[in-house]
Amino acid sequence: MNGKKHIKTVFFLFIVFLPLLISTCYSPPRNQFVEKEVVVNISFGVAREAVVEAMTEKNILFKAKETPTTVTVSGNLLVDVAQYADCGKYYGKRITGYADMDFVILVQRINRDKSGIQIISTVTITESDIMLLKERRLPCISNGRMEEELLDAVMQKVRERE
Repeated sequence: MNGKKHIKTVFFLFIVFLPLLISTCYSPPRNQFVEKEVVVNISFGVAREAVVEAMTEKNILFKAKETPTTVTVSGNLLVDVAQYADCGKYYGKRITGYADMDFVILVQRINRDKSGIQIISTVTITESDIMLLKERRLPCISNGRMEEELLDAVMQKVRERE
């Protein structure tokens, strides 16, 4: 009788503390949030067209919402973590693979001949957890490289229009 009680206690402790033990195996990324922003001396219409052309030329699917003073372009990319993000460590090993990067490009009218272009992104990776037999979505932090590439593509289109 005492043996069964001991087994139940051990099993209970195992069930309670296993998730706590496993959750300590993930170390989140330590980098800072990246945001790219530039002010350009072009009209709002030209800036808007430059963003749309750059996304189209790079074959990036996007959605656009427009108001009289802003355009919001949003999309999703699959990025290589080794090149574009820090997803932390899992069981002491740096997380690698491909992650989903959601981005938003905001074009704002500052005045008649000046516009602001801002790029914001969030990155997440789906990691299989063998111990829990499920997948976990883990937050990553962009290293700014993809935002820089997108901004460079937009600025190239801006220069072509000047």
